[in-house]
Amino acid sequence: MRSVVSFLAFLGVAATLLISLFCVGLGLLGRVAGGEMFVDLLPVAPEQQASALVAAGAFGVLAALLALRPGRWRNLPLLVWSLGLLAILASTVFRSGYQYDGVADLKAHGWVALGAAGLTVVAWCRSRRAEQ
Repeated sequence: MRSVVSFLAFLGVAATLLISLFCVGLGLLGRVAGGEMFVDLLPVAPEQQASALVAAGAFGVLAALLALRPGRWRNLPLLVWSLGLLAILASTVFRSGYQYDGVADLKAHGWVALGAAGLTVVAWCRSRRAEQ
């Protein structure tokens, strides 16, 4: 059972690293293209979205790398990053400016939010295991 938990923890860190690197790459691409982006999911002005993606992605990469190291507080940044990701995805449902293009778009958003919830659970379990 311990190996299954360790494998899921590793998958959570790997997924966080991949998502974070994607955010950094997308943000850098937006900065090179002129700095103004329009990503509906982000509750940030279009002029600041590229910088926000780079900053969030860099924090996610740092959190994933810290989670791989030994130490007492190593999993706290990973938990903060995954909670932030889940909060951004959950806030799109309640923002008046965001609209889904149909049922397929709503389903896709639901699956992504479910994945973010899974990352949050993994980060929470990692932080609880580190305290024991």
